[in-house]
Amino acid sequence: MKTIKCSALLIAFCSVLTLQFDAKQAIENSEQPIYLNEDDVFNTLIADGHVIVDFYSDRCGPCKRLEPIIDDLAKTFPKITFIKVNINKFRVLAQRYGVKTVPTLIFFKNGKEVHRTVGFQSKREIIEIAKIVY
Repeated sequence: MKTIKCSALLIAFCSVLTLQFDAKQAIENSEQPIYLNEDDVFNTLIADGHVIVDFYSDRCGPCKRLEPIIDDLAKTFPKITFIKVNINKFRVLAQRYGVKTVPTLIFFKNGKEVHRTVGFQSKREIIEIAKIVY
């Protein structure tokens, strides 16, 4: 029985390491937004550097208008990591960050929230905020 528990722990630990490595690799190679699909890697994704997280919903009109802007910004500013979080799939994460309205953009610097916007933001507004906070 101890061997099974140890093996299960080892597998779980290796899985976490793999997720964290994949998350870091996604950040380094990303010129497009990262669509969060694993709640466990969120902290790894925001831990280092400049990160803008777009909390959105598929049914939200302003969120749909913001999507091509985020896509374009990700290509234009490869040193900023853009992460998209669907609040319908990641309700607990949205609640943890106090997201009540979408779209909400949260700007992180080395894992710490440095700014937040609620509602639609133009490309120019997002660039201006990024210049100030980063």
